[in-house]
Amino acid sequence: MRYAEILLNYAEARAELGQLTASDWTMTVGALRARAGITGGLTTLPTTLDPYMQVNYFPDVTNPALMEIRRERGIELTLEGFRFNDLAAGIMGSC
Repeated sequence: MRYAEILLNYAEARAELGQLTASDWTMTVGALRARAGITGGLTTLPTTLDPYMQVNYFPDVTNPALMEIRRERGIELTLEGFRFNDLAAGIMGSC
């Protein structure tokens, strides 16, 4: 398990519970984005939902922050060979 995954798990859990704050965002997703050299979206929660992501990947997600967290999971885990296991665990957990 990577530290980035732990941060994303924490952020996703807080978002799912409706308890994600700007401070939580800054210390999780913001920290990952800052590490990658991204300068936007580091300290404020997203306010708009990405319609492409919703239609094609997460039709049940209506929370913009949760959608961005799920996007970050894909970005963080894909290039390190963990994304398939992450998706498989999600599918098996919903059965």
